[in-house]
Amino acid sequence: MPRVIWSDASRRDLQEIDAFISRENAEAALAILRRIRKGAELLEQFPAIGPILQGELRYLSVRGTPYVIVYRIEKGRVDVARLRHVREDWFPVDRDFE
Repeated sequence: MPRVIWSDASRRDLQEIDAFISRENAEAALAILRRIRKGAELLEQFPAIGPILQGELRYLSVRGTPYVIVYRIEKGRVDVARLRHVREDWFPVDRDFE
């Protein structure tokens, strides 16, 4: 089973999501972060579950949230590149996903 590796950028994304939502509702922020982590756990079991986004990048919609996990499959691991809100203007993919 591949390991999930969080990039520095994806860790910052988690912190920013937490900070933004916590301003209004700390419980909601925790629930969103739990769902994101569950999505990442799903990628450990089924790394190819997400559709191809561009090149080697794939994405997984995080159930019950407006977020997607942008990732790539490497030998023996899943690299989480970024976390994005579906309403953000982040596509086409740029170097933020390198």
